[in-house]
Amino acid sequence: MIIVLVLLLTAARCALVVQNLSVALCAVVVCFVFWFNTEIAEYWPDLLLLQLCHGLIILIAIIANLASIAGTIAMEKDWLVQLCGSDRDLLASMSATMRSIDQTCLILAPALTGQIIGLANLGYGAVFIAAWNVISVVVEYFLFGKSMKMYQH
Repeated sequence: MIIVLVLLLTAARCALVVQNLSVALCAVVVCFVFWFNTEIAEYWPDLLLLQLCHGLIILIAIIANLASIAGTIAMEKDWLVQLCGSDRDLLASMSATMRSIDQTCLILAPALTGQIIGLANLGYGAVFIAAWNVISVVVEYFLFGKSMKMYQH
């Protein structure tokens, strides 16, 4: 059972790192396009570089989304089931808690991001998103490890 949990933790950590760093990289490319849009149009009149940047943003966003789905599957579908074992009441409670956290984040994240972009601008909003993802990947990675240690004791 411990081996399965370690494998699930490794999968969840990999998905977490790929997702957060992809989002941060995507935000950096958005900053580049936003801040150097005039220079790109001036030196690349056919807009090829701009189109490549847009394609890169889409590609990185797809990778981040796939990593997010992988992390969700690893955490909600496998990790919780392994942690709870045969206790169905605990599984239902933990699943409901995880779902509540997920739904709250899905509601608050766009509102907060919109406020930041509205108060500053798109470039600074992208910098904030990139910084937030880099910081959060460290915190979440640490918490995954801590949860595994708590389970082993």
